[in-house]
Amino acid sequence: SIIESTRKSMAEFKKEADILNGDLQSILKQEEECRSESIALKEKFRNLKNYYETNKTALLSLEGSFNKLFDHIMNLFAKFESLLEEANYPEASAVLPEIEKLLDACSSVIEEIPFLNTLVDKVIPNKINDLSLAYQSMEGEYPLHHLLVKTRIEEMNQTVKDCKKSLQMMSIVGVKDKLNKISFDISKFFADFEKEKALIRQEFENKRT
Repeated sequence: SIIESTRKSMAEFKKEADILNGDLQSILKQEEECRSESIALKEKFRNLKNYYETNKTALLSLEGSFNKLFDHIMNLFAKFESLLEEANYPEASAVLPEIEKLLDACSSVIEEIPFLNTLVDKVIPNKINDLSLAYQSMEGEYPLHHLLVKTRIEEMNQTVKDCKKSLQMMSIVGVKDKLNKISFDISKFFADFEKEKALIRQEFENKRT
């Protein structure tokens, strides 16, 4: 009958409408989830850039590295927004973990980098230079060859360069330990210099008596 046929048609229409509504809700949920995740990541990115700006003086020699990183992250955000506009939610969602990984990696080291970079750029090179000058002023008067100071200074300078490369790649692994070792060795050399001076003074005193 017409009534039965109409009832069936209405039931089918409702079923299709429910499916369509479900699909639409699913799409809207995907978009909402993507946007929510991206907002949190953008806030994290903003905090990272603010910290960089606050410590820019200490990080000046790493400006190129940070600019490359920030540009890359911004390009990923732009890619995400483009995919979102195309309603390509699976691919858009796949970009977010990549952004998060970069932000987390940088956030985990950013607080230590300004201090380490200052050590690498100024503090340790100045200490090495002081050691070199002290050695040069003494080498003609005191027997220092056995200390192998020149060789060790070359090694120290190379270590500083290696540490700088690590920081440029946003890696702090082993940097602090290597710089502490240099600082310790320099202090030991100065102590050895004083011992040599004391020995010469003692010899001089012995000759006088």
